[in-house]
Amino acid sequence: MLAFLPSALPVPRAGLFIASAVYAVGGGLLEVLVSPITEALPFQDKNSKMSLLHSFYSWGQVGVILLSTVFFLAFGIGNWRILACIWAAVPLLNGIFFMFVPLYKLVEEGARMPVRKLLSMRKFWLFALLMVCAGSIEQCVSQWASAFAESGLHISKSLGDILGPCMFALCMAVSRLSFSRFGERVDLRKSLLIAAAGCLVGYL
Repeated sequence: MLAFLPSALPVPRAGLFIASAVYAVGGGLLEVLVSPITEALPFQDKNSKMSLLHSFYSWGQVGVILLSTVFFLAFGIGNWRILACIWAAVPLLNGIFFMFVPLYKLVEEGARMPVRKLLSMRKFWLFALLMVCAGSIEQCVSQWASAFAESGLHISKSLGDILGPCMFALCMAVSRLSFSRFGERVDLRKSLLIAAAGCLVGYL
């Protein structure tokens, strides 16, 4: 969609916006689907395992940025549509593999909450708002870091992407991996408060 929609519509920006919205929703659905699957697995320390799971998102982001940068250096940024088609194969194959994965049930039969009741809970909307804000600020800061490096340090886009979004994702991956290893030794509530305060100061 990203490779073809901008050129198919009279306004290319509209095509980019629609394609970006679609794969953003896909990324959100992946988050919503994979986390409960991991939660249902019979692990002892689920917080650590969940942190390890989420680190793979960051490692994947690092890999995508580095491999895309190598592709652009080798074949030119004008061939970005080809790269978009190559990356589209990843979720396609994931969807095929997912059809054959055995799943544990997170809740017992008859204990599920109806969607209407879930949507009526204030706590649900609070957490939904938190997820939207957290995801938005994460992407905003990582992209801003790239633009800042390019304009402020007067470097190329390739190097700016590596110093910006790539380093941002790498730090996120290392912190999540570290928590998966040593998370049981720390106070989770205190750690979250410290992290939240640090993010607030950094973003401001």
